[in-house]
Amino acid sequence: MSGSNSDIPLTVGDAAPGWRAIELLYRDHAEWLRALVMRRLRVQPADVEDIVQAAWIRAASRKSSDIQHPRAFLFQTALNLFRDAKRRESVRQQH
Repeated sequence: MSGSNSDIPLTVGDAAPGWRAIELLYRDHAEWLRALVMRRLRVQPADVEDIVQAAWIRAASRKSSDIQHPRAFLFQTALNLFRDAKRRESVRQQH
């Protein structure tokens, strides 16, 4: 994505480096993640937003140094959230 901030240090001079890191991660990858979830998982727009928001919450709970490959991490997290939701839906329908 053009205008990527991946070369900007995430911790230098920042009072809350974790939040700065997630802000940069969001700025660089938010639209990509939303489009990928919509295209690959074929879910309703409201479900896309729920999955994407939950993925960002999980990303924010990690140290930025733990996320070496942001796009892989974000998509795998979104995919896991999608699978969890489908599993819960299946269990709900069985009862």
